[in-house]
Amino acid sequence: MENEKDIERLIQSSLARRQLLLSAGAARRPVSLLTSLSMSFKPGADGRIRVLLRDEPPAKVDVSEILRAIPGVDIVWPEQQSESDNEVRAVICFEHEARIKLKEQFPALQMISLGFTGYDEVDVEAFADRGVALYYLPDYSADSVAELTLALALASLRKIVECHAAVIDGQWDRKGELRGVELKGKTVAVLGYGRIGAKVARLFAAFGCRVLVWVRNPDGRSAEGITFTRDLEEALSKADIVSVHLPLNKSTERFIDKDKLKFFKQGSILVNTARGGLIDEDALLEALGRGAPRMAALDLLVEEDPNMNKDSASTRLVQSPNVLATPHIGFKTEEALERKATEAIRNVVRFAQGNRENALP
Repeated sequence: MENEKDIERLIQSSLARRQLLLSAGAARRPVSLLTSLSMSFKPGADGRIRVLLRDEPPAKVDVSEILRAIPGVDIVWPEQQSESDNEVRAVICFEHEARIKLKEQFPALQMISLGFTGYDEVDVEAFADRGVALYYLPDYSADSVAELTLALALASLRKIVECHAAVIDGQWDRKGELRGVELKGKTVAVLGYGRIGAKVARLFAAFGCRVLVWVRNPDGRSAEGITFTRDLEEALSKADIVSVHLPLNKSTERFIDKDKLKFFKQGSILVNTARGGLIDEDALLEALGRGAPRMAALDLLVEEDPNMNKDSASTRLVQSPNVLATPHIGFKTEEALERKATEAIRNVVRFAQGNRENALP
């Protein structure tokens, strides 16, 4: 009897492998497992699965080719969407639109693919309570953001913006008024050691910096050229550059506040490419006036609106001569946007497979 069971299992295994090979050949792509799905979607009465693209992908990708891995899929393109749809099973949001009550608009909704990394504006618990799975993109822009962090630090040290303006005005600096500072040998405090923080720490280390990484629990952590510490006060007080890489939540909102800014060195630089809400902007303005830090390089603000209040702290920061601001462009590279588009769509396939990679807990 045992032999018969073994033979049966062998036959089933062989048939399964054969089906995978046939499917792979039909699809003409190497990842054949995508065509053998453990379905997590509950199809509609017609056996179809409607997937809505809430907005246009940020890069040119073949949406149909990726989603064809889901048997019975129907794609609802942005121009075809309506205020409500009783058959939509999945929604892909490339922009921060998840605050919209999608469950009310789409009562059969089973999953949302968030085409971004930060999800502090998303009510994760509310969607979980309603049985809606959330997937996101934890890693699509890590290299792009890390590189911008380094660029902002270098631009601040070498006064790149001021130099460019001087050349436009015909002022060729000959007396050292635009004298910069080298990055090599500086002490850099990296706050947070997630995907981006880790890349930033390695980049600064490669430039010959002394890198201090602050984490709540440094036990067991090690990396070449990097020192881990739980002593935030020490890290801030020693740093020539402080680079913030923390998630934004209730415990980190206004993390860089008046009390922590007191530890900054005179002439230091603050770089923030994480979330605007991590900084107490009023406190930062006051600290900049004291020269500690001397400069703030910010890719994000609390208010990011072309029509924002002219008296707000965000507006006053942008107008400060001690601030170098960029318009939330950390993720905006060709490579990152292509990954953003591709992976947000693939997350729908992952959900269909029962694959929890990129799923929010």
